[in-house]
Amino acid sequence: MTIYFAKASLGVVQYCDNLTDQILFSFDHQSKIVCFEIDGASIVIPCHSLETAEIVDNLSPFTLNSNYDDEKDILTVKFINSIDSKEESTDYDNVHLLYDSNEKLVGMIFRNARGMIAKTLSDEEAAELSNRILKERKELTKWFRSKRFE
Repeated sequence: MTIYFAKASLGVVQYCDNLTDQILFSFDHQSKIVCFEIDGASIVIPCHSLETAEIVDNLSPFTLNSNYDDEKDILTVKFINSIDSKEESTDYDNVHLLYDSNEKLVGMIFRNARGMIAKTLSDEEAAELSNRILKERKELTKWFRSKRFE
């Protein structure tokens, strides 16, 4: 499961880093988070994806909710409507994970969100970046082909 904060047009994602064994962040050229991916989300998050709001087999429905507190600059993203959760810090100072009583992931908190979360590029910026990436790719391909037969 991947959650995007910004549109990831060609060249936007510059590098990735694991937050945990199951969570991968993708960053832009300003080291801001473009998206995060949860590997094995159906195991890590205690929810079901059936088309019902009912609890099934003791699992709540997947419900992506976000709340941004402008005054505190905190973005909270929850994957289920969990009542009780405990917050754990991570290797990233401003990213905290929310777990239920069974140690299952129910959400994430991003402190200093304005400084951490990428914004979608304008159409002009996206086109400029795309053209630059395509030009670099073409030059790299040309260089590679010239070296292949030396």
